[in-house]
Amino acid sequence: MRQWLLALSLLLSGWFCSIAYAAQDWQATLAEARGQTVYFHAWGGQQEVNDYLQWVAAELARQYDIRLVHVKVADIAESAQRLVNENQAEPSAVDLLWINGENFHFLKRQQQLLAELDKKVPNRSLLAPADEWQRDFGVATDGYELPWGVGQFQLLVREQVLNEVNVTTAELSPQQLLRYAKKHPGRISYPKPPEFHGSTWLKNLIWSLSAGDPRLLEAPTNAAEQALLPLLWGYLDELHPLLWRAGEEFPASQAQTLNMLANQQLDMALSFSPQQLSQLQQQGLMPRGITRAYLAGGAITNHHYLAISRRTAVPAAALVSLNFLLSPEAQQAKRDSAWADLSVLQQARTGANTELFPTAPELHVDWVERLEQTWLARYQ
Repeated sequence: MRQWLLALSLLLSGWFCSIAYAAQDWQATLAEARGQTVYFHAWGGQQEVNDYLQWVAAELARQYDIRLVHVKVADIAESAQRLVNENQAEPSAVDLLWINGENFHFLKRQQQLLAELDKKVPNRSLLAPADEWQRDFGVATDGYELPWGVGQFQLLVREQVLNEVNVTTAELSPQQLLRYAKKHPGRISYPKPPEFHGSTWLKNLIWSLSAGDPRLLEAPTNAAEQALLPLLWGYLDELHPLLWRAGEEFPASQAQTLNMLANQQLDMALSFSPQQLSQLQQQGLMPRGITRAYLAGGAITNHHYLAISRRTAVPAAALVSLNFLLSPEAQQAKRDSAWADLSVLQQARTGANTELFPTAPELHVDWVERLEQTWLARYQ
């Protein structure tokens, strides 16, 4: 018994020492970060996101004496390619990135990301269970990125769309949408892939049309492509002549489709934020006759992530910035902002995600490339 108590005492002593060392080490990181500038490469296509990041920058300056510069990009793939093209022996111009899916897979494969974020960022312990976010488009995160928020793909439609096809719930099948498009040609469209919302439209469509075929969650094989892709292309071949401008031209962005919906030019737009519609309506930017819907089989739901360049010149400030973005303060401010992005913290989960529709999983990252490339070759 005495030997068992001695062993337990030594174990607890080592555990408390490791915690004390980690706390001391983080204090050194905080001290090193003061006065540094972090270049945060993030999508700049939504004003609500940009406004929130301005608040983040002000708080980092006030609390930690860190200057955060939001480098607005149209597509984070630009920053991913820049990392690879830079002189690998020199510090990168990219410090912190907002990524997921294809770009994470690319940067992980190219060994461009700082490792062991799950061990270096204290607020990692506050996150929801790892089984919810440890795979990004079918690729293991392995400590190279940490979740920042939750998105769900949704349709924003005029109530008449659901009424005319006799939908009593928010679930809309591809066939019902096609019937509406036949009665109202020119009133439906979607952003041109590989724009994020346009690509997700393709993914959610093939998931719905295939009744959630599990082969979409694995790397595509020739047999899977031959069985599943004709479902999507056959549907789009029938839908496209009924789209805005007869499918010969597509909106360049989600923002354009939102404006067209608000201005009565379209009857449908796409969103990846469950709260975006209510926020736009509260601001008077979207009429009240618009409602949310999702494609039959579930709405694709995923996490978006934060990562740090392996060659950042300011690793301390980048880590402190990332840690702050995962803090209860910053996550709650994000949820309460006009962006209204959902929290990734465990404490915020109870009752917080009632805005979500029934979920569908993300497709494997290699399917995304197949869909985008084939779409461009087929329709452009």
